Amino acid sequence: MARQMINLLDEYVPIVEGSEINDDPFKPISRYAKDLILEKADNTPIAWIHKSDRYGEKLATPDVSVADLIGDIDPIKAANLKLNFSDEKVLHYGIIPRSNRCIFVINELPDLQARIQVSLFNILEEGDLQIRGFKLRLPLDVMFVFTANPEDYTNRGSIVTPLKDRIESQILTHYPKSIETSLAITAQEAVINDVQQELVNVSDLIKRLIEQIAFEARASELVDKKVV
Repeated sequence: MARQMINLLDEYVPIVEGSEINDDPFKPISRYAKDLILEKADNTPIAWIHKSDRYGEKLATPDVSVADLIGDIDPIKAANLKLNFSDEKVLHYGIIPRSNRCIFVINELPDLQARIQVSLFNILEEGDLQIRGFKLRLPLDVMFVFTANPEDYTNRGSIVTPLKDRIESQILTHYPKSIETSLAITAQEAVINDVQQELVNVSDLIKRLIEQIAFEARASELVDKKVV
């Protein structure tokens, strides 16, 4: 569902060529893009990115850090360019700034450590970015999508309340509540070619038995989770 959202985007959008964070030529936010436009004005080189490139995704795992998502100071870049650590050009942007003007998905949000979830507060509420002690304001334009299993289904982590408050809307799904619905979903998602269709005939009874087994297994799983 999240990956299909790119179909709602414009086919192509312009960016300042060479920009790490997809700067809009009319509203540049990075130091690189601002300096380039100031230098070249109407001759600023422009690149075009396709909607398929405007999608970023990250699986929440215990090893994910703030630097991965937001960014950090790059001492090697500072040394090579002979810049002070207070210069904005020494920043190495994380995956979220690089997803500016894109859709960015974090899968299994509850698995993200609480301190990492807190780092998303400013981006979601104020739309700006904070990297270490930098007095930096980047009004990022990112559409965030988060996925997670309902808390009743799993005991792995949780979403911190302030972050949950900042999520504008929720789409809640659940397991099928009837055999008929489950059968319809299975039939819809089954990949069966014409040859298989002719050679294999599965009776309605077998189909219902399979769905019933799945129903019982899910019910048993939910009971075990609640007991734990």
